[in-house]
Amino acid sequence: MTLATVRPARLCLLWATVTASAPVLACTAVNAMQHELWGDRGIAQESTADVLLDGPLSAPTVSRFTGCSPGARIPVLIRPSMPGLTYIRDVFWSGQWYPAYAFSASSPLIAFRVLRLPSAGGNQPVPLRIDQSTETTIETGFGRVAEPMLGVVLFSRGGVMTEVPAFGGSVEFSLRDNPAVMLRYTVELKIRLPHLPCTASDAALVLDPAQAVDLSTPGATTGTRPLEVVVNCRSAGTPLNLTVADIHGDSGEPGQLVPTTDSVARGVSLRLLRAGAPVRFSSRWRHGLSAAGQQRIPFEVQYIRTDAALVPGRLQGEATLTLDHR
Repeated sequence: MTLATVRPARLCLLWATVTASAPVLACTAVNAMQHELWGDRGIAQESTADVLLDGPLSAPTVSRFTGCSPGARIPVLIRPSMPGLTYIRDVFWSGQWYPAYAFSASSPLIAFRVLRLPSAGGNQPVPLRIDQSTETTIETGFGRVAEPMLGVVLFSRGGVMTEVPAFGGSVEFSLRDNPAVMLRYTVELKIRLPHLPCTASDAALVLDPAQAVDLSTPGATTGTRPLEVVVNCRSAGTPLNLTVADIHGDSGEPGQLVPTTDSVARGVSLRLLRAGAPVRFSSRWRHGLSAAGQQRIPFEVQYIRTDAALVPGRLQGEATLTLDHR
């Protein structure tokens, strides 16, 4: 079997902010600009649970409350909206417990946190629950600016993980005493994981003995029977390309296997079919995307009369099936 390198995981994040301003006691304006953050991430297929896969990933620190009183402690309400995410468990990371969420029963875990900038003497991130509103305080610096920064962290689920399709959500930061003053982060997320390789099991088939009367003329066929090759894939969505090759050479005829050296029969060959047509040896075809677990690749095998004189006896042919993941 041959394996091909799959492309690394791709993690895409889009962060955007919109502005609404109103005079308040602590801050008089919001300075918000739209920004994008895209990243190509090689996220591993880690089978151990709660291992950090990537992050923390954060948006640029350009979305801010401005015109604030120096040194003020500003109460801020955080309102997440992340449809499609389900709480799974808390994950302990970097000295804190983070609520971790998932998109499906086998997707990686995702957690959120908030950094409150600027900060004198250090800034402890705040783990964020996205299934409820949260209130926190942000201290302003001498620049009369307060910047809440949203971060994303990815953890392993435990076991084989699957990709995450395009996902969208948002997190709003508003002044508790004046909710009209608001920052909004819009998140667009897509996670790609390397596909685990598939393996194929050996398959053997013994045809019923053929009768000479059924092979009286060249090109006559008989004894057709199905043959299935079992392929086992640890993850779904692996693109499978398949190639069949004759182990013992090239007969020059589509699907006809060269007899093994210990074969006795003459004037007859074994022919391999796929979807009712002779297999084209060494020609790759797309099988499609794999499913997780076992799947069966169907073939058929039959006798076919050749131009040589018919000699009875034992007849054997062999072929290989190669899986190409790309």
